[in-house]
Amino acid sequence: QNTVANTSTHDAFGRHHRMGFPFNWITALEADPSGSWDPLMNMGVIYWVYPNLVLANSPVGVEILDMLPAGAPTRCTVRHSWMAKIPATTDEQRAVYDGIYAQVHAAVRDEDFAMLPQCGEGVRRGQHDHMIIGRNEIGVQHMIRTLAAELGIALD
Repeated sequence: QNTVANTSTHDAFGRHHRMGFPFNWITALEADPSGSWDPLMNMGVIYWVYPNLVLANSPVGVEILDMLPAGAPTRCTVRHSWMAKIPATTDEQRAVYDGIYAQVHAAVRDEDFAMLPQCGEGVRRGQHDHMIIGRNEIGVQHMIRTLAAELGIALD
């Protein structure tokens, strides 16, 4: 919702990768009278550090997703946290940061995590013999190829 659609960059570094995408307000930079701007203040940059770490950077901080084994091949624990780029020194700043994290965590919990049980059940039951990953999901494609290669699975 906050990004320019179909506009991103992807760089693979072996098994790891980085994705960058502009936020909507980047389109107004042409009208900026200073003529200078910091790309990192106008872009999201997401790093996947193989095999289990995602760092999603924004102008205000970094969202951290760390996936860890949880006793069985089909189980994991996901730690989701957020760190601000500038430390909070007042109660007001802490409240703003708490609000940002609450919003980000709600999206991950209510949208992404809510789908995981159904996805896992579909995989366990072999309900699909293939899956189409959209051409704009370059990072997801890279993750699937990397994990398949590590597991010795041939992809079509």
